[in-house]
Order: sequence, then structure tokens, then C-alpha cells
Amino acid sequence: TPPQPRVVAPPPPRVASLDDLRAHRKFAELRRTYTNFPEGVQALLEEIDAEIPGLLRAIQFDQSAFVDLMLEGGSDGSDDAFLDRDVAPGRGDAAPTGFPGAE
Repeated sequence: TPPQPRVVAPPPPRVASLDDLRAHRKFAELRRTYTNFPEGVQALLEEIDAEIPGLLRAIQFDQSAFVDLMLEGGSDGSDDAFLDRDVAPGRGDAAPTGFPGAE
């Protein structure tokens, strides 16, 4: 019998991650928005999700990692942007307005 051609299945679809968000060109803008205008976060995340499908699902899956990502360093890249605050955004009982999964 002749050898059968080898059928290679396509790789599984790639799952969006928070690393994708960190590498996105609008990441710095998102961090500034999160800090200064939390109401605008959802609209900006939806724009980014259009380019990185599944990103909102990844954020909803691990909201605390998303908050950590938004707070690492300051919105201007410094590490002391939140030293003057008693509570950082998103660290209370409820998610900030516009945060994915906020009710």
C-alpha cells in the first residue's frame, strides 16, 4: 500500500492574554484612563478587544491581575503614582465604573 499523506491539524486558536494587552500600542493610554477617568476604561478596552479578540474574557477571568497590570508603575511609568492614595482604583469591594464585569 502506498504511504498515506500525513494530515496535520491546524494549531488551536491562540488565547488572548494580559501580556497581549501590555504589548498593545494603546496600553499606556489605557493605564492613564484607568487612573484618571475610570468611566472611559470599558470603551477603550472594547476598542482593544476588537484587535485582540478574547481580551475582555481574559480580563474577566483574572480581574486582580488586570488591576495589578494597571497599577504597576505609575501612569507615567514612575513607581510612585499611587503613594499618596489610601485605596488604589479597583481595590475596593466593587470594580470601578466601566470595568469589565462591573455591575
